[in-house]
Amino acid sequence: MRPRSRRTTRTTTTDVAGAPSDARRRLDEVAPGVLVATSEVYRTTSTVLVGDDGACLLVDPGVTAQEVEGLVAAVAARGLRPLAVWSTHAHWDHRLDSPALSHLPRWGAVERGDDLRALTMQRDADDELARVLAHRPDDDPAPIGPGPSVLPRRPDGLLDWPGPAVRVLVHRAHASGHTALFLPGCGALVAGDMLSDDEVPLLDPAATDPVTDHRVALDAFAALGARLVVPGHGTVGHDVPARIAADRRYLDGLTDPAPAPDVRLRAPWLVAADAEQRALVARHR
Repeated sequence: MRPRSRRTTRTTTTDVAGAPSDARRRLDEVAPGVLVATSEVYRTTSTVLVGDDGACLLVDPGVTAQEVEGLVAAVAARGLRPLAVWSTHAHWDHRLDSPALSHLPRWGAVERGDDLRALTMQRDADDELARVLAHRPDDDPAPIGPGPSVLPRRPDGLLDWPGPAVRVLVHRAHASGHTALFLPGCGALVAGDMLSDDEVPLLDPAATDPVTDHRVALDAFAALGARLVVPGHGTVGHDVPARIAADRRYLDGLTDPAPAPDVRLRAPWLVAADAEQRALVARHR
């Protein structure tokens, strides 16, 4: 869970079909056909997977209204045509939208009980988003988009789309119905809220056994042999085995009264989350 505080709700006012060219966001090609933009808000990544004939898939576009519009503009400037928006999981910062994207289908794991109102309230109570927007008077939160309506995964586990092979993984770590996308051709893993160099593993407090859920997901990632990871928050890295090992050490340490220091526990909200997770694990023992 991310930090929350009460703040005045802001309303997105843009009604354009696309963003102006001077609002384009920087897109870095981190692997062939894998483009990444990074927000100031929690260093949240938005990923573009490039398919055939200019088709593309937008993964977790975010975070502010201008950032999403800028992502749309950057994609258009490259001559790309979005086919769909992929949401890796049902947390507010991974379910964002824009008028320029509202006509697109939503792909991902279909979860019941999706609460648009609750996601909107969580967005509007977020400290970090409020901090960033305080310095951007012309910007607003991006609107919350609809949940995924289809998981276009073939029987062989690959994404059913006109592009390179993409293996779809669905697991329960961090959130029920959490997905990751692995491109075996270039070895890139778009991991959602996993394998971050900024954040320790954040457990799902509603899960029956959240630590085991995380371990199972990490084992699945390790078996892929990925050479590059795009985390939902943080920096793209070629150190996939090291990140998996760091997350395993953190999970092991949740039951240790004197765990090894984790360099990711810097921000006050992460220190608080760590204390909450220790209490959660203690209750499950």
